[in-house]
Amino acid sequence: MLKSNQNLSCMQAPIPLDPCKEEKILLAVMPFWPPLIPPQGISSIKTYLQQYGYKVTIVDTNLKQEYREIYDGYFDLLKQFIPAEKRGNIYIIGNDIFQNHLMAYLNYQDEKQYRGLLKMLVMKTFFCTVHDGQIVELHRLIAEFYQKLEANFLELLAQEKPTILGISVYNLTAPASLFAFKLTKEHFPHIKTIMGGGIFTSELAADSPNFSYFLERTPYIDKIFVGESERLLLKYLRGELPETQRIYTLEDINFETLNLDTLP
Repeated sequence: MLKSNQNLSCMQAPIPLDPCKEEKILLAVMPFWPPLIPPQGISSIKTYLQQYGYKVTIVDTNLKQEYREIYDGYFDLLKQFIPAEKRGNIYIIGNDIFQNHLMAYLNYQDEKQYRGLLKMLVMKTFFCTVHDGQIVELHRLIAEFYQKLEANFLELLAQEKPTILGISVYNLTAPASLFAFKLTKEHFPHIKTIMGGGIFTSELAADSPNFSYFLERTPYIDKIFVGESERLLLKYLRGELPETQRIYTLEDINFETLNLDTLP
């Protein structure tokens, strides 16, 4: 850690580069995260690791207009199905339905239960009912999203040829992120998959039952980084953290954090 009175000018000693940088790292943020909010987390990780000679590419997949069109189309349908007096701020309230629908699509096995779940979500959120035909219309949009995401993400992996894929995950990006991780392992099993992000301070807090359940159901995620990941990831890449661990936290590096003001 730099002390507050240390000189941060351009005269400071250069950072020594790590030798033998064979890893090619791809860091991504998946839909749906507003494009107006730049992904600062993966940007700072990239800047930090590049100082040590690592090859890092970052991608904000939310910039694809076709995903935004599906998002807008989904809420346009909700507005058709839900009476005006019950909508409220539909783009905030409806996000719960949208996120849960994205996750339900990935996991359902029984179509009757799947439709029942979606009807229950609408009822508990907007206090109104939707019929099977409306559920089919919403389902069709979600299916289209995952078809487009699969084609685009596989093309990205084939183009970038990473050895490590890191995805920064938030609540609303969780379904697409898990889909991308699983897709990666199915088609490119040699790529090491790493997950971090703000979701570990909310729905997947490390001491919650959700976290334990999540670990059991995501064997396609090799490593999980909880907390600020710049130093954690560097130490992992250098082999300074036990490879046998699946979860790394700031406790593993004595709670060392990074002063973002020192980044270029």
